[in-house]
Amino acid sequence: MSGGLDRRSFLKLAAIAASALAVPVGAQPVPLKPWKTRWSLGEIGGKTNLKQAKITPVICTYCSVGCSIDFYTIGDEVVWTTGSPDSAINFGTLCPKGKAAFEVVNNEARVLQPMIRTGPKPKPEEI
Repeated sequence: MSGGLDRRSFLKLAAIAASALAVPVGAQPVPLKPWKTRWSLGEIGGKTNLKQAKITPVICTYCSVGCSIDFYTIGDEVVWTTGSPDSAINFGTLCPKGKAAFEVVNNEARVLQPMIRTGPKPKPEEI
């Protein structure tokens, strides 16, 4: 061909143009818009006024993500938990384990001191 654009050169040029246009769009982060996960106690039937509660920020240790949790405490009792809205990890949301983290503190069967086995090791039982 004389002076024209052959098929191979056209495809190369089209691929370069498409990749040049796609890079700026693909490089932009997509903002996360989670569902509503921050309810007040009044919305779910609670009777505690959270305005009286002290907020204590903690890090969840249930998995390796390390989400930020706000514990709402009244006296010595944890009454509510929410994800910290300022967290860059969980953006104010919590998984079910993180939402139930206050049960670790409030559970009556919680181990409060180190335990040691003093009796013989139990034998396995058939089910």
